[in-house]
Amino acid sequence: MDKLEKKLWFVMLVSIFATIATLYLTESAGLPRLAEMSFSQVILYFLCFGACWRLVSFCGWLLAQCFQTPAQDR
Repeated sequence: MDKLEKKLWFVMLVSIFATIATLYLTESAGLPRLAEMSFSQVILYFLCFGACWRLVSFCGWLLAQCFQTPAQDR
């Protein structure tokens, strides 16, 4: 795990964006709201959330690396 992924502000941003993406994807797929889901639908929800978490985390890490690198090394 990278040092950036241990920072609280980064985890909060990734959580917010992953939750928004997960809710959008599950609603688009026709799954009901989280309170109305069956056990198997909850498992699908959390699998989708985990994938969105990794995707958003990687994109954030990549973006941070682009801005952290000095202009001479690009």
